[in-house]
Amino acid sequence: MSALRFPLIVLWLLTAPMAASAAPLQAQFMATDACPLFQSKNKQTNPGEHYTQVGQEYAVIEFLGNRDNPSWYRLRTAASQSPQRWVKASCGKISGQPTHISPQKNDAHSCSTAEQYDSHRLALSWQNAFCQLKGRKKAECKAMLFDASLPAHREFSLHGLWPNKQGCGINYGYCGSVATKPKSFCDYPALHLSAPTRQQLEALMPSAQFGTCLQRHEYWKHGSCTDDGAEGYFAQAIRLTQAVNDSHLVRQTLSDHLGKTMSRKQFMQAFMEDFGSTAANKVSLQCQGGMLVEILISLPKALDNGSLSSLLSQADPINPGSCPAQFTIDDPGYH
Repeated sequence: MSALRFPLIVLWLLTAPMAASAAPLQAQFMATDACPLFQSKNKQTNPGEHYTQVGQEYAVIEFLGNRDNPSWYRLRTAASQSPQRWVKASCGKISGQPTHISPQKNDAHSCSTAEQYDSHRLALSWQNAFCQLKGRKKAECKAMLFDASLPAHREFSLHGLWPNKQGCGINYGYCGSVATKPKSFCDYPALHLSAPTRQQLEALMPSAQFGTCLQRHEYWKHGSCTDDGAEGYFAQAIRLTQAVNDSHLVRQTLSDHLGKTMSRKQFMQAFMEDFGSTAANKVSLQCQGGMLVEILISLPKALDNGSLSSLLSQADPINPGSCPAQFTIDDPGYH
């Protein structure tokens, strides 16, 4: 049985010595009890109702807790959906000794340790402007040029849902088995998503629909830092994106300004009318060439199933972004 090749790291949280921490291991877990294999240990979700098989060995990805007394192990399993699963440490025995390396706070290792994030950013693209400025050669942009009925012409597209860690910024990522960005997004391992989730994702992420694989990059870089697995990660991202696209801001205000100039004040007023006055400094507007290209929405660490308004009220402020006082909402087609 081949050994796992992962960095061997334990993150000691100096401000809370007893708090759980995560560390990759080179070890095998031998199940002594039939215990649930959780996709998310916090939510106790177990898609497919998978349990450990007594006497079976599982490769260990990481553990939570003290090295000498872990509370949970993350294992590689045969589950078709979210094969990386959590199990209570008391459900088995470990063979192989983890090696301890004490990293400096927020060094490269601590910025790629799962479940150490403290907030989220939801990145949504205005696809018309993205294609106009950056993506003319992409399959999804070519398709949009000839099909004005695609929803992405009149609503935001999902770029990504990014767990953030203070001190790491956008470098917090690659917390799973993929450690670096490959040459092409389609070179990442394939994702195993249910048919309904894949269908919803393709409606909100044109790259997923037209085969340029942005969804793989978003999961392996960002989603791997959560414990929700690909299914749970994208279900959350889809829910939040739909909440924005179902708003009056998108359905009415932006639709009325397609191909026209609007003011930052108009955008912010509509955003606050939809999501509350506390949302005023929780959205960052990104512009290029005088056009709105993307918005970044600040969200708290715990997303659960809270409404977007509720989550925005708990989020930290974010910088206002690069958009000037007046900017254009790009309409379909290249100019």
